[in-house]
Amino acid sequence: MVFFLSFVRLVFAADYAPAVEVGACLHTGSETASLNGAKSYLLSMRAEQTHGMLRRSAGLEIEYGSGTAYVTSGVSTFTLMGGNFVAGLNLYPFADGKIRPFLGGFGVLGFDQMQLGTPLAGNAAYSQGLAYGYEIVGGVDLAKGSSSAYRIRVSIWSVSGALGGISGFQLQGVRAGIGYSY
Repeated sequence: MVFFLSFVRLVFAADYAPAVEVGACLHTGSETASLNGAKSYLLSMRAEQTHGMLRRSAGLEIEYGSGTAYVTSGVSTFTLMGGNFVAGLNLYPFADGKIRPFLGGFGVLGFDQMQLGTPLAGNAAYSQGLAYGYEIVGGVDLAKGSSSAYRIRVSIWSVSGALGGISGFQLQGVRAGIGYSY
């Protein structure tokens, strides 16, 4: 963690600050080539601009999940691990004050590994691949000082990749998290 904080301040200069969040995801995919009703957990580390109405943000998310996967030949349990690079903008309409609501949009590029508990005919029991998509974010920063804040965040996200031997496998759903911006 100390290395991450030092790296952000060194690379992105004084106008950027690190933000760390933990959260959970509820997958809301369809019952064909996706995860539906499964849960996963994530750790997000981002570098974010600290001033202005439009603020750039980029970072890394690490995700772990398990549950039920819907694949073309049936249903199977799964374990998923993934890492996502996210970059985008947050809009802070009220940039000053103790309560700072925001909306954001991010592009997502990730790498996921999925293992099916029961290998099904025509599907890979163990697969890995690139995934890409988007995330739409809403939240609020509760200011603790001039730049640090506690954060509550909710997002809708959707990425697509080749997992389980299926091109176009959907990972989508609702995420909620809490965090701290330094």
